Amino acid sequence: MICKEPKNDKAQNSTFVSHTNFYDAQKGYSAKFDPSDIFIAPKSQPDARARDSALGIIPRLRVRVGMLKVTPIFLRLNPIYMDPLHFCIAAVPLAVYLLLIGLLNLRRRPFVTSGARDAAAVGIGVCGLMIAGPMELFMPQAAAAQYGSLVWVMMLSFYGLIVSLTVLLMRVRIVVYNINAEQLRPILTKIALQFDKSSRWSGDGLLIPSKEIHLHLEPSLWNRNVQLTASGIAQGYEGWNELESEIKKAVQSVEVRPSLFGINLLVSSLALALFTLYWMLIDQDSVVSAFREMTQF
Repeated sequence: MICKEPKNDKAQNSTFVSHTNFYDAQKGYSAKFDPSDIFIAPKSQPDARARDSALGIIPRLRVRVGMLKVTPIFLRLNPIYMDPLHFCIAAVPLAVYLLLIGLLNLRRRPFVTSGARDAAAVGIGVCGLMIAGPMELFMPQAAAAQYGSLVWVMMLSFYGLIVSLTVLLMRVRIVVYNINAEQLRPILTKIALQFDKSSRWSGDGLLIPSKEIHLHLEPSLWNRNVQLTASGIAQGYEGWNELESEIKKAVQSVEVRPSLFGINLLVSSLALALFTLYWMLIDQDSVVSAFREMTQF
């Protein structure tokens, strides 16, 4: 612990502190920060500063006390602090996924995809969160010591296998972006009658006996997307593939207005990407340090 009073007369109301944990009840200030931090804790506000320090909220501000300058950084939350590299790893795949979904919702034509591709896209979008979170938290230290950086390849492969297994175990689905149920229902009726004249609706459920297809519509409440989900496990997968192909052909002639929800997704994606880039540029030392820590075992 290092604590000393500055010699400059202009700084008589402040104290210079450089230590990981420090509290002085007599003088009435406290601080909690990394060893590399430099923090100015004024004596004139001991109660407020002590309260903030107890919560672990110690922002560095650009101030001048005598000849001392303090570099600004983002608000730190102790004891949990994410460096810009980990934030980038977590945020970039998610930003790309939001950008993709936003562009699909701004199209003037509906977009049709299978449930497997849609679920795989979600798995890729959250892979950064898994890397910066559970993968690093539960890193097998024995494997890391033996294989070094290759352990990340193993962890990512294991995550890919989990996503693949989840996709294979899901019920058959068809996802149609940027269309509502009222617009899609006549298209499905026409295709079903082409497959089988005995096809019929029952509420939101559609039965096509000759293709062994029994589905129900699940419209999204917060955007104009519709899912066609299998009702039960006895389904004809070849019939589902034919249904997906026919829906793709049918919606090519359908023109819809762009969804405003896509704009929100684009703005969120752009804001996330810009914030990540800005943080990495102003704190490049932390990026290098975090990269070395992640790749050295």
